[in-house]
Amino acid sequence: MQRLHDKIFFRKERFAKSVRPVFAYSGMVVAICILLLFFSSCSSTTIVSKSPSRAGFEKGITAEQLKGEFITASFRAAKGDYWGAIDHYRRVIKQEPDNAAVNYFMAKAFSVLDVSDSAMVYSEKAVSLSPDNLYYLKLLAGISHRLKDYKRAAEILTRVAALEPGHPENLALLALAYLSSEQPEKALDVFQEMLRLDPENERTQAQVLLLEIKLRHYQEAIGTLKELIGAGDEKEKLRLTLGELYLQTGQRDLAVAAFRSLVKDDPLFVPAWLALFEVSVQAGDQPGFIRDLHGFYTTKGVNVQNKIDLAQLFFVRSVHDSVYAEPYKAMMSALEKNYPGESRVYELKASASMQQKKYLQAIADFKQALALDAANFDAWEGLVSAYIVQNDPGAARKALMLAKRKVKGNRTRLLMLEGYLFYHIGETKKAVVVLEKALSTKDAKKEKMFYMQASVTLALCFDRLGIPAKSIRIYETILLLDPDNALAMNNLAYILSQQGSQLDKAKTLALGAVAKDPESMVYLDTLGWVYYKLGEYDKAEKALEKAFEYAVEKNQVDPEIMHHLIMVYEKLGYTEKIRVLREKTGEKKSP
Repeated sequence: MQRLHDKIFFRKERFAKSVRPVFAYSGMVVAICILLLFFSSCSSTTIVSKSPSRAGFEKGITAEQLKGEFITASFRAAKGDYWGAIDHYRRVIKQEPDNAAVNYFMAKAFSVLDVSDSAMVYSEKAVSLSPDNLYYLKLLAGISHRLKDYKRAAEILTRVAALEPGHPENLALLALAYLSSEQPEKALDVFQEMLRLDPENERTQAQVLLLEIKLRHYQEAIGTLKELIGAGDEKEKLRLTLGELYLQTGQRDLAVAAFRSLVKDDPLFVPAWLALFEVSVQAGDQPGFIRDLHGFYTTKGVNVQNKIDLAQLFFVRSVHDSVYAEPYKAMMSALEKNYPGESRVYELKASASMQQKKYLQAIADFKQALALDAANFDAWEGLVSAYIVQNDPGAARKALMLAKRKVKGNRTRLLMLEGYLFYHIGETKKAVVVLEKALSTKDAKKEKMFYMQASVTLALCFDRLGIPAKSIRIYETILLLDPDNALAMNNLAYILSQQGSQLDKAKTLALGAVAKDPESMVYLDTLGWVYYKLGEYDKAEKALEKAFEYAVEKNQVDPEIMHHLIMVYEKLGYTEKIRVLREKTGEKKSP
């Protein structure tokens, strides 16, 4: 088995922004206001310094000098020199440590500089000195939110809302804090209060609806939706959601009525047809499904691609849920009956056969698709892939040559397909040349899926050629472009584990791949092997036994998985388990 797994080809939010320092924007006028505020809290007598300081303050500082320091700090802040302002604020605070205003402005300066810890210290001090000052409270809430202390932010904003009742902005910030602190019920209460203050606010109605659905308050959500439908512009989507909520509350008849009303008003609204089909499938109502399917297929204006897309969706679902199998067959039967000359119908049929490993049927259907449209490039790709998995390289080469003659354009994808073919028939160096050429074309990245597949194939080529360093670079590049690419995570993890280097990184990558596809026996095997290399044998045993279990279920028992499992059992001293597995694999005792 190819251990570096491949696949058949082609198929700070700044909450505190609302409380930015006022002096940063308002120049002289604001500076004067600041001074008035400060002077009201300063003593007019001489303040004697209790500790030596610079710039002539060793002996003491007068109120006039203190005011001068504050004025200088304010003007520096107004000019954007916040560090300079902080230096002067510190001199003032040294003499007036309990001056709430100075602590507040010091906190604002640190906040603008994104030095949140210091901003928090001074902000907390300002609030402790003046607990009901709205400006101080709002700043502290903003800093708490920035530091992700959402519960503290919510607590402070609750006080703000009480001091300034009915203020929409305060309520919106409080709701956000509740959402961020994972208190959706409290957030819903706040949004509902906002809605009482402004019943026509559609944005608030939407927030209420989302939370009602999230909290499964479906009956309340139905009422909210009805109000939105009466006032909103996107009524079709809202009506569709209403039908889905009726289903959630067990009101199937109302749901069906809502969906039928939608398709009556707009027969081209495909999501409503899909909803009707889903209701029939889940209820096991095949005759109802067929009636609706006939209505959908006979509706003028619904293009064939929409119908093909729905059939493809039902096929994908049928792979995981057998209740969709018969509906999918009915869809395909209707497609073949209504569109006998449509190449894409047979391409879909062939792709489904490929998924079911009915390769000979797939080849026949791909050929039928190409007989109807020789320029159908997807069908050519599918046909070449089908010949490859059938181990018929001669037919695959012939199909590729025909594709080059019949298809105009698609040069990059033709090169990618050719490189894939060379890789699978063992002509690895040719594959490298062709794939590097394909990936260097100007339009290589236009279709992300094909670019990623070609990159993975190139990495596999380098690994086969014994140049893992190049494979590693390619996988790292793939993960920069697509951090959630499970295939790249798995393959890179396996290479690193084989090298015995960066095993912690390999473990993180392998865990990421398994998280994306928990039932992949290949990904689980890689994870188990990484655990083995790390000496974590108990964890290795669990991962590899699970990989073996899935392999048996899929009738794809992999000798390498069993070899890895035996090596783990040897480390754990499980003699009987080793004997059973060795009988299955015919393995000799590992050295």
